[in-house]
Amino acid sequence: VNIIGGKDVFPEANLTEFAEKYLQAKKSLTPLFYDNIKVITPGGRKAYQSGWLIPKVNDGQYDGMTCTIRDTTKSQELSMLLKISLDNNRYAIGITKQVEPGVYADTYFTNKKMRQLFGQEDTEYEDISIQESLKKCEKFIRNKKEWREFLLKNFKNGNKSSLIIKHTNGRQYRWTSESLLDDDGKPWGRIAVVKEVNKGRRKEDN
Repeated sequence: VNIIGGKDVFPEANLTEFAEKYLQAKKSLTPLFYDNIKVITPGGRKAYQSGWLIPKVNDGQYDGMTCTIRDTTKSQELSMLLKISLDNNRYAIGITKQVEPGVYADTYFTNKKMRQLFGQEDTEYEDISIQESLKKCEKFIRNKKEWREFLLKNFKNGNKSSLIIKHTNGRQYRWTSESLLDDDGKPWGRIAVVKEVNKGRRKEDN
């Protein structure tokens, strides 16, 4: 636990994201959890940290900050390696965080093939939500109504299911969606895998 005084003095490090979260907690006067924010240490090492920022309040006024810090660099690096692996998979893959059916968080990931198929090569995750991303996907699907109903059903019940989508490129793909489970068997997200069907002798694009 690190207690920072009322003068808001930060150590000699690049703490841009941390400082933004700090000021957010200071302004709201309510505890704020920060997750995997990037910091550059005084020695130049890039690290990732998570923790809580808990404002101290005295007579309704800000009176310093209690900060908890957990180094999540290794887990973040492993996550990045996993993303690189998925990014180069020959199938289109999308992953969204969903701790229970019917509730999505803003966290999601799509690999290179998925972005190519649905015109999102230049899209940054920070710029659009998962709902906006799916709207972009819809522009490339001819059986839109069927696909919307499929997504809504999966969103509500969390079961594994699949649908053949008709792409505007003239090809058909099987879109399969299922839950991702943690070690205790509890759902933490969903994964969608999109594979071309009825290719015949045609070699799938890389």
